[in-house]
Amino acid sequence: MAFPSPVGGIPLAIDFIPSVLFAILFGLLIPLIIYRAYDRASRTTLLIGTVIFTIEHTILYSLRAAAAKTEHTSAGLLTYMQADFTMGYVGISFDLVNLLRCLIVNSTFGSETQHQSPEIESRSLSRRYEPQYEKLPEGTPDHARRRFWIRRTCNILTLALLAGIIPGIISSGHYSSDIHNPTTAAYIGRLRYASAGVTLFLTLIILGITIWARFLPRVNVSAASLLSVLSSLVCVVAIYRLSIMEFTTDSLDSTALASQNQPVEKIMLYLFHSLPEWLVSFTFFAFNLRQMVGSGFFGDRRWKDETVEEKTKREAKEEVRMEQRKKRIAQKEAKGRPVPVFTGYLLPVERMETIPV
Repeated sequence: MAFPSPVGGIPLAIDFIPSVLFAILFGLLIPLIIYRAYDRASRTTLLIGTVIFTIEHTILYSLRAAAAKTEHTSAGLLTYMQADFTMGYVGISFDLVNLLRCLIVNSTFGSETQHQSPEIESRSLSRRYEPQYEKLPEGTPDHARRRFWIRRTCNILTLALLAGIIPGIISSGHYSSDIHNPTTAAYIGRLRYASAGVTLFLTLIILGITIWARFLPRVNVSAASLLSVLSSLVCVVAIYRLSIMEFTTDSLDSTALASQNQPVEKIMLYLFHSLPEWLVSFTFFAFNLRQMVGSGFFGDRRWKDETVEEKTKREAKEEVRMEQRKKRIAQKEAKGRPVPVFTGYLLPVERMETIPV
């Protein structure tokens, strides 16, 4: 009885070298992840999905290489591989949406609302002084309506991606349990098609928004172009997955055409699925995306703009925090310790002065 072919087939001897290669490539990204987490100027929570994905894929390809060496694949490993292949590029898409949101939202702030931008809000939460930031010219217009709609659009995309990944997770969980049952096989096939189709549609929307962003005023064109390239790579993965959803096989270890165990099918997996995912992950950690898109540590967390009441509370908290900083500086001055010199809140001079004893 025919059932949907597993993505990537089962690990065979031909998979050993490419699996080892990608296990090493993904593993080499872990030091970059540690560096980005350590470096305060590039540290951000917006890449958490790609961080998890990178670690998971390092494990995935290591297990795949081990299974290829013995040419034995357990039911649990098969389920794990199908789930990881399904969730990986969707996790990257979540991060792309958040980065894109910060990029466009930052371009909408005027001189009177710049303090609400993700990067400046992150600095205001820091107990330590931060480098200076460039203030917008006085009278720079605010585009509140565009900011409102890009926030809503990105919220919808995030929920839609979640809705798209759920059928894929369910189909992966049922893949090896009762795959030879005709009813289960048909059910899994429908779920896989739904997940792949919805995710491709959403990644194309993300790509379209990144291209549109390049033509918006005050948007970092280099960052928008980079996100466009990364979105295109994610689309390659989504297109590949949708293109193989129709294939079926009558045995997991079959080497017939469409079983995903043919050498050419293995090459397509690593070329159109694994390689684009690695390139996107590498770019995320090789570049300082926090600086490029102005995401700050938390990204754009606001549902709506700051109200008058919220502004009053924020300014009161800032005054209290400044008083606390002044007290700490006074204590350091009394002890002759080096202290940072501030020209204003969030605008420190980038130098240190040593107060003589």
